[in-house]
Amino acid sequence: FENEKVKIHFTKFGCELFVSPDERGTGAILATLPGFMHATSPGIPVGGSAALVNSLIRCLESFGADIRHSSEVKKVMVENCRATGVELVSGQKFTAATCVIGQIHPWLLPSMVDGLDPVLIENAKNTITSRFIVMANHYALKEEPKYVVGDEPHEATMIGFACSDYESYLRVFDEFRYGKFGNHPLFSAILNSHYDQSRVPELGNGALTIWRMVPFELADGGSAAWDDVKEKIAEEALEEYRRYAPNVTSDNIVGQHVDSPLDMQRYNATFQRGDVGGVGKYFFQMGGHRPTPELAQYAVPGVEALYLAGTFMHPPGGVTGGGRATAIRICEDLDIDFDKLIG
Repeated sequence: FENEKVKIHFTKFGCELFVSPDERGTGAILATLPGFMHATSPGIPVGGSAALVNSLIRCLESFGADIRHSSEVKKVMVENCRATGVELVSGQKFTAATCVIGQIHPWLLPSMVDGLDPVLIENAKNTITSRFIVMANHYALKEEPKYVVGDEPHEATMIGFACSDYESYLRVFDEFRYGKFGNHPLFSAILNSHYDQSRVPELGNGALTIWRMVPFELADGGSAAWDDVKEKIAEEALEEYRRYAPNVTSDNIVGQHVDSPLDMQRYNATFQRGDVGGVGKYFFQMGGHRPTPELAQYAVPGVEALYLAGTFMHPPGGVTGGGRATAIRICEDLDIDFDKLIG
């Protein structure tokens, strides 16, 4: 644990949660995340993460659910301190017989739910997003990346890349504070098609994602500048990646798509400031303090039958995102045996 490269290896693993190595409490990440990953192999949904969502939709519809998309919610309707339904931006209203479950970011709660306690509102507004987040660069390849070191990197579901001396590595995180990128791209590469051939047309093709860590507010132009510079910044990460996998040339790339942090915020209001974790995974915003102590129990105090789920809840993450925990809480309130319910 004294060698610089070992320190970089472990802290780079930790910063996949968008927490800098110099933040207080990062030891908790290093004490749990690597062990968890080694004890439990990462799961990869066949067909991509959307396949999991589609399966859940089919399950809900089989029980009579009515699924609507592209229907933005404006307000949660509240009567006598109880959530009774939702009102869409279009003006259409839907009543709820039992409860309302929302992925409502803490910053948006006051505008969407009336009658909340002022202290709850203040603490929700004071939650903070991560200092740096990611841009996602997706590439469809004629052939898989071929690494100069051989095939061994393909044994990992995610490969991390960073500079090799610790001081330069730490300075990259310092630069994020000022809307800059540092001299060394900090990124990860994911090739799920290596394990799931259904994602590509033919054996040997590749579906590559490069996640580059970046700040949301850029030194030149702020967050609005992302639309102008995202392709250039994606190309910088790709050029760096080619040092390790030189066959990922323009001739090998069939198609590509870049999502900047600004794109992610536009896509989902849960991803404020481009933070796909909802709020920063800092030690003071984890566990029973995620996103705040008042909201950490998956229900909104003062508004009966209003529950929260999402990546800003505990456990933090993407697919995890508190959904199961929220369901358990709802079952407890409705006197439903959760274990019996899920079989």
